[in-house]
Amino acid sequence: MDQFAGKVENPAKSGGELRLAEMTPGFCHYLRFINEAPLLEVPDKQKMHHYTRVEGEMAAGVFKECSTDETGRFHTFTIRENLRWSDGMPVTTEDVRYAVCDVLLHPKLRKYLTNSENSEIMMPEWEWINWGDHPVILYILDERRFTLEFSVPCFGFSKMQVRSARWQMLIKPFHYLKQFHERYAEKQELAARMAGDGFEGKEWDAFYHFIDPPIREAGYFVPERIPRIWDYPSLDPWIYEKETTKEHYVLKRNPYFYLTDKNGEKLPYFKRITRDYYPSKEEMDAALIEGKYDLSGCFLKCNDELLRNEEILKNFRKVLLVPWQVQQVVFLINLCPAQEWLRPYVQDVRFRRALSLSLDRKKMRDEIFGGDGVPSQIAPAVNRPYYQEKFTVHNREYDPDLAGKLLDEMGICFKEGDKRCRYFPDGREARLELVYYMVTPMADEAAEFLEKSLQAIGIRLDVVKLQNGSLMGDFQVRNRHIFSVWEMPGDDPFIPYQIGGLSDPCPLYWRWYETKGKEGIEPILPVKELYRLRDQMKMAKTQEESNQLAEAIYELQSQNLFVLGTVAGVKQPFLVRKGIQTGLQDGSDTLYSALSGVKTWYREHSGECPGAED
Repeated sequence: MDQFAGKVENPAKSGGELRLAEMTPGFCHYLRFINEAPLLEVPDKQKMHHYTRVEGEMAAGVFKECSTDETGRFHTFTIRENLRWSDGMPVTTEDVRYAVCDVLLHPKLRKYLTNSENSEIMMPEWEWINWGDHPVILYILDERRFTLEFSVPCFGFSKMQVRSARWQMLIKPFHYLKQFHERYAEKQELAARMAGDGFEGKEWDAFYHFIDPPIREAGYFVPERIPRIWDYPSLDPWIYEKETTKEHYVLKRNPYFYLTDKNGEKLPYFKRITRDYYPSKEEMDAALIEGKYDLSGCFLKCNDELLRNEEILKNFRKVLLVPWQVQQVVFLINLCPAQEWLRPYVQDVRFRRALSLSLDRKKMRDEIFGGDGVPSQIAPAVNRPYYQEKFTVHNREYDPDLAGKLLDEMGICFKEGDKRCRYFPDGREARLELVYYMVTPMADEAAEFLEKSLQAIGIRLDVVKLQNGSLMGDFQVRNRHIFSVWEMPGDDPFIPYQIGGLSDPCPLYWRWYETKGKEGIEPILPVKELYRLRDQMKMAKTQEESNQLAEAIYELQSQNLFVLGTVAGVKQPFLVRKGIQTGLQDGSDTLYSALSGVKTWYREHSGECPGAED
C-alpha cells in the first residue's frame, strides 16, 4: 500500500462515524470529493480541484505509472500492485479490457456516452474514445500494463485523466458486470435478470445502462443511479451497506482500500459514513443546529445565518477555505436561443457588453459575498501561466449610461415618455427570461441582482427558478433558456461547459460541434474560433503550447463576453464539528482538498461522540 500524500500530525485511532447531509436527490456534493479513488492523483500540496488541475504534477492513484511516447499517440499505464476490488478480487487489465472493449466501444452502449444518438463527439469525459474520428485501440501488455493508441496526437491525455479522475471511466469489475452483459451471460439467465428489474421484452442496452451507467465522479455513484449499489465492487475508500436507502446512505470502510498513513495504518480512519437527505436548506440547517450531522460547506453562503447561530458557534469550528470554483457566480448567455428573432441581438457583442456594464460588481461583492473577493470578468487564477490582468478588467466597470447608449445604437430603445422598458426594433418588449436552479449557494441572490441590474437599463427579466439540476438540464437540451446563473467550475479552458465549448449556455452551437455540422446551428465566427482552438489543445505537444492556446481562448472570451464574470477570490465558509481532527486552517486549503482529505480525518474519542464505541 502507498502512503497518503496529505499530512497527519497526530496519531489517529480508526473508528467512529462521519455524518453528512445533502439536499440534492441523485447526487452528493460531499461524497463527490470524499469517496473518490482517482485513476491518477495530484499531490495534495497543489490543492487543485479536478476541474482545474490539468497542469499539476501527476502521482499514483489507481494507476501506479503512466507514460506517453514521442508521437503523443501511445499512452501506457500500469495498475498499482496488489490492487483489489472491495470484494477482495484482484484488479487486472482484464477489467480495463472489459471497460474499453465491452462497454465504451460497444456499438449498442456508445450512445449513452453522448448527448444524443447522432453525436460524433462523446460527452467531455469520454471524448478521447473517438479522437481523430477513429476509435481508440487498446493493447494489453500483461496483467497490470496496457497501452491506448489514438489516431491523432494527444499529449495531454494522461493529465486529462487526472482531471476526469473517476476509476470507472477506464476500469470496471469484469467479474461482477459480466453477468449483465449480453456477450458473457447465458441468454436465459440474462432474460431472468432483465425481467426481475422490469426490463422484460425491452432492449438489452437499456437494461445494461440501468445496471452500469456512465459515472464520471463519486457524486454520481449513489443508490439513485446504481441499483443494489452494495453489490457493485468498488475501489473507493468507503463502500455502501445494504441498509442504504435513497434518503439514508450508509457506507462502511473498504477493507481493501489501497492507501495507508505515514505510520502504515490503513486509511480511511472513519469506520462509517452516513448521509441523510433533506428536501430544503432550511430543514438541513435545522438538522445541523440539532447536532444531526458533522460538517457543512457545499451549501453555505458567505453571509449565511448559520454562521451567527449560537449553537453552531458553540459546537462547530469555522474555517475559511478557497472554493473549488474560480468564481462562485457567473451569468450564462445563450447566443442561439430558441427564439430565432432574438439571435441577432444576443449575438451582437454590444448587447453582451451592455449587460456587463449594467452590473455593479463592487456592490455585488458587498451584498452577496460579504465584502470578500475581487470584482472580475472571466479569467484564470493569478497563478496560471496563461493569466493576464486584462482578462479580469475588460468591461468590468459599472457604467449603466454607456450600457444604455450601446442598446440605443442597436435600436433597443425606450418609447417616448416611458423609461420602464425598452423595445426591440420590431416593437417587441425587451422582456427576456432567466432560468436557474441552486447550482451555487448564492444563486437566488445572484438572480435577483441580475434582474434589478437589467431593469435599471430597461431590460426586464422573467425569472424561472427550477428545483434541481435535472430540470435545468431538460431546459438546456430543449434550448429553452436565454440567461442562467451558474458557477465557473475551473479555469482549464479545455473544459467545454462554459468558455471551453459553451456546451451549457449554447446547446445548439455545441450540437453543431459534436455532430461535425450535421445538426445544430452553425456558430458565429468567434465561437467557431473557440472550437478550433479547443481542437488544437487536444494535440498540443508541450505544456507551453497548451498554455498559449489557453491564453488565446481567454483572449477570445475577453473580447466577446461569452460568459459574464462577477467576483473572484471569494472564500468559502466551512463548518466542522468540534472534536473532529482535520488539520485545516483558514485559507490553507481548497474546499476540494479539504474534502478529499477526509480519509485522514478522525474523531477524538469520548462518550459524547457518535461512533466512539468503535
